This record gives sequence, structure tokens and C-alpha cells, in this order.
Amino acid sequence: VIITYYNFIKGMGVVYLVVGILNSVGLFILGVPNPIFFGFVASILTFIPYVGITIGAILPMAVSWIKYDSVFYPIGVLIVFVVVQILEANIIFPLAVSQKLKINALITLVVIVAGGIVWGAMGMILFLPFVAILKLIADQIEEMKPIAVLLGTKKDIGK
Repeated sequence: VIITYYNFIKGMGVVYLVVGILNSVGLFILGVPNPIFFGFVASILTFIPYVGITIGAILPMAVSWIKYDSVFYPIGVLIVFVVVQILEANIIFPLAVSQKLKINALITLVVIVAGGIVWGAMGMILFLPFVAILKLIADQIEEMKPIAVLLGTKKDIGK
């Protein structure tokens, strides 16, 4: 169980790293000062669903508006963060975390959505480790092998 949570944290670290790099590159292309700082602060703040990314986007939007005195730069910053968040939610997070937990990427997406519906933001965070624990248990109990296969990846089918 501890290894499952450790793998979940490692997967989240990969997510934050990739999102930070994408944010930084987008801000650099726009010419926002200190793009690496703002990109990684926003990446780490995504831990707080919805509110974190908003707070992370406000700072570079304000700085770009002050520096360039044009509304187009803050809009550009907003577009960068929206695109990166869409990529993070639909591609980066499911692939990075499911790979570390050895759970099917589709199941990862379904579990995150179901967790959000049932428990809100905390469900989105907690349901995935719960499913990983269920998969660990299903791997060990012969009667639960079909559940393990359903939750697992292609590599698990041959076991």
C-alpha cells in the first residue's frame, strides 16, 4: 500500500515537471519575464484544483500586462495556461500516473471523473490510489483476477 502511494507521488512529480516545462515554454514564447519561475509556480499550484491554476495564472498575467501595456499578452498567458491544463487533465496526468500505478489509462480517466462527481476535488485526488490498492488486492486473490485484468495494463494480461 505504501509503495502504491509512493508511485502515485512519483507520477504526480512527473506531471508537475511536464506541466511546469510546458507553462515555462509558453510564457517564454510570449516574452513574459521570469517564465520558468511563473511556469513552475503555476504547475505546483495545480495541486489545488481550479483555484490553484487561477492563482498561478494571475501573476504572469499581471506582469505581462504591466510590462507590455497591452491586453493581448494577458490573454496570451491565459490561452497558454488553458491549453496546458487541457493537456494535463486529458493526456499528461492519466498517462504519467497510470504508468506509475500500472493502471489502464482509460480507467484512470474514469476514476478521476467519478471521484470528482462523488467527493469533488478530494475524490479526484483520492480515488486513484484507492483503485490502485483494489488492483493490488485483485492481483493477489484468484477470484478477483478479472477485476485485476480490467484495471491493469496490457502487460498485466499475461500474468
